[in-house]
Amino acid sequence: ERKIRELEEEWDALYKIRPREIRYPLKHKTRSVLDKELYEKRRSGENPIMIEHPVEYKGHILRSKNEVMACQVVEQLGYDYKTEINIVTGKFESFSPDITIYLNIVEKPVALEVDGAMDQKGYLIKSIDRKQKYIAAGFKEFRDVIFFRLNDGYSFDTGRLKALIDAALLTNMENIVLPED
Repeated sequence: ERKIRELEEEWDALYKIRPREIRYPLKHKTRSVLDKELYEKRRSGENPIMIEHPVEYKGHILRSKNEVMACQVVEQLGYDYKTEINIVTGKFESFSPDITIYLNIVEKPVALEVDGAMDQKGYLIKSIDRKQKYIAAGFKEFRDVIFFRLNDGYSFDTGRLKALIDAALLTNMENIVLPED
């Protein structure tokens, strides 16, 4: 309560109009394939596809060092996440994103696919195919899923990943129903 009073005093010192009061839970303008309810029901490690060379990080079993680095970036940004959750979108269709980030500010999870070695034709084709499947299933880029592609197996641009997550946050902010003044 003290912190809220301090913020209100700071606001009053800078602006003439009081800020909108935003109540939780938030209401979103459009329904999403990936929502808070689904995120809360799922748990890490649900992907039925075996991992050839598993990498363990803080209780999560991941497929690559790049996924570990992505988890570390998400942690630096202060978001909760789960790995390899199972999202069923149709009778014969499901997705298990590498990481699912919960953007608590907008009460919205976003899937993150980390694709490495785009300099190798096989990985590039797999990445393009995966993106097409997500879009065909109704996922919206940045609202529901982020595709983080690495040029090769040895580069990881943390600044770019942070920017992509920020873009997803801003995209989801636009989908929030704000109270009338």
